[in-house]
Amino acid sequence: MIHDWLQLQYADRPSFHRRMDSRSSIEPGACHEVLDSTMDWWLPELKKTLSNASQDDPRLAKHICRRWLLPPFPERERQLIDPELEDYSQRGQSKIVDELLGQRTGGFYVESGALDGEQLSNSLFFEKSRQWRGVLIEANPLSFRYLLDKRRHAYAVNVCLSPTKRPVVMPFETANALGGLVDYMPDIHRRRIEHEQPNASATIDLQCFPIYSILMALDVSHVDFFSLDIEGAEVEVLYTIPFDRITVDVFSIEYMVNNDDNLSRKKLSQIKKLLVNQHGYRIVQITGEDVILQKP
Repeated sequence: MIHDWLQLQYADRPSFHRRMDSRSSIEPGACHEVLDSTMDWWLPELKKTLSNASQDDPRLAKHICRRWLLPPFPERERQLIDPELEDYSQRGQSKIVDELLGQRTGGFYVESGALDGEQLSNSLFFEKSRQWRGVLIEANPLSFRYLLDKRRHAYAVNVCLSPTKRPVVMPFETANALGGLVDYMPDIHRRRIEHEQPNASATIDLQCFPIYSILMALDVSHVDFFSLDIEGAEVEVLYTIPFDRITVDVFSIEYMVNNDDNLSRKKLSQIKKLLVNQHGYRIVQITGEDVILQKP
């Protein structure tokens, strides 16, 4: 299990144990109610049937909370390479979203494809400048290790988002910022990895959870900003979201497929079909590789 790997990697780091030991004292209402050891009775049974659990199964949410989510670091401890930078996003997505939301403070973000927690981050601006809280989701174990070193003031989880409404274990191609689920990676992207990241690529089996299950674990039903950049399975993940239970104000979604116009147009059309036609979002801006959508 990747989580066990992380505990081994960080066993000699006091900061890691401070995070684990302080889970119940950070973010009241999120996770702390299931930390009582008397709740352990269901874990063996759940592990046996985890692949059959629905995304709204409260036992699954408890499992994610207890075994996967790492709590925020205390505010004074953030460690960034460039702490003076204001906007860390690749194409200015953070500033665009900030304007859309009227410089809103105290919001909640989800960033899936968080990398190291600083490089190309779409959420760090909101954490630093608008006092938001959130959850950072990064599938690549090595990137996740670097993310923890940044000591972000956010929950962090080393999993992939499930392309189905159930938890699954799937092959994941590590390749730094180009890594993604193998089964949802177009051939053109695989060739790009072979060309650009030949020494950083390996295939591992990775645990994936539905985004709704992760939000249930955090007791979150409203997301102000959802950044989704997972190199292939974005559309499938979007279709798992129960929009009658979760509200999202603004999305930033990677739709560009390696500069392939046909594949990119197809993906953008799929995003529009779901979010614009079915759920009433409007496209605000297409910037670089991402499309930004807002719920009026």
